[in-house]
Amino acid sequence: MKNRTAALIIISLFSFGLLFQLGTEQEQPKVEVQQKKTSENKSPVVPPPDQPQPLCSCQDEPPKLVLSKDESQGPSVVNLQSWLSLLGYNPGPSDGSFGPKTQAAVQLFQQEHKLLATGIVEHNTWLALAKEELLETSASKLKPPSGKVSLLIELDRRKLTVFSQGKPYHEFLVAIGKEETPSPVGDWAITNKSSWGGGFGTRWLGLNVPWGKFGIHGTNKPWSIGSAASHGCFRMWNRDVEVLSSWVKSGTPVKVIHGRFDPLGPTRRRLHKGVRGPDVFFVQKRLRQLGLLKNGIDGIYGAGTQKAVEAFQRQHKLSSHGEVDMATYQALGFHNFE
Repeated sequence: MKNRTAALIIISLFSFGLLFQLGTEQEQPKVEVQQKKTSENKSPVVPPPDQPQPLCSCQDEPPKLVLSKDESQGPSVVNLQSWLSLLGYNPGPSDGSFGPKTQAAVQLFQQEHKLLATGIVEHNTWLALAKEELLETSASKLKPPSGKVSLLIELDRRKLTVFSQGKPYHEFLVAIGKEETPSPVGDWAITNKSSWGGGFGTRWLGLNVPWGKFGIHGTNKPWSIGSAASHGCFRMWNRDVEVLSSWVKSGTPVKVIHGRFDPLGPTRRRLHKGVRGPDVFFVQKRLRQLGLLKNGIDGIYGAGTQKAVEAFQRQHKLSSHGEVDMATYQALGFHNFE
């Protein structure tokens, strides 16, 4: 009987210890996430006191790129390949595929910079590349566009295209907002040009987004270019944003879309109660960001959306008929791109 009691006590203690250990392990990630957020917010990059604080942040870590069976792919690899090409290495075409030729170029770069030539692009390799970031680029040798300039940013391609007289003139690779802090889709214009330094790089091009401070700017983390890394702003290599800054002025139109298919379409239909579609969805999102629509972001133009539109129209001294006409589209920031 005593032996049986002792055995039950031992089993109970063991089970309690195992459960305690499992509980600790399950809670640990929460602590790590909290610590990470604390460290990220500990020393934010702050512009001069007379400048508004942008919503973007540069506290991200460089991606690890490595040759594997499936091969690393995506805009971050395009960024790396473009970088290596500009530095005189030969990574092959900038196709976003980390193949053997790109790996060989990485190894050569690492050897010449006294790094361990693993062919794996990690933190130390990115830092060495960052030191070369101010080298002259092919873009800096381009002549400025001769015609009227407008900008198109495609979030899915991570590309900013400069148009001259409505025709594509040059493309730049950019970083965009993270999923939880997306870049603002819509039709905007550059409102100011400045130089803030730090995490915002050598140039700042502000946008007239009504629900926050967003802009196109440089970065002190050039490895993030080509990825979804910011709090909504558009990052560029410093050398590229300096070129772009010399090409644009206050009032230059900037269109941001999710892809070649513009969810609002080339024309703007009149929206009213009962209408459904992606244009209603984006109008609802804009109204939510402005604090006028609490719920109902479903692409269906219902009574709640109509009331929110009426409130917006009153605020902007428009006819408060509750329908989205061209004047309301423009006041919301949705303009036809030309």
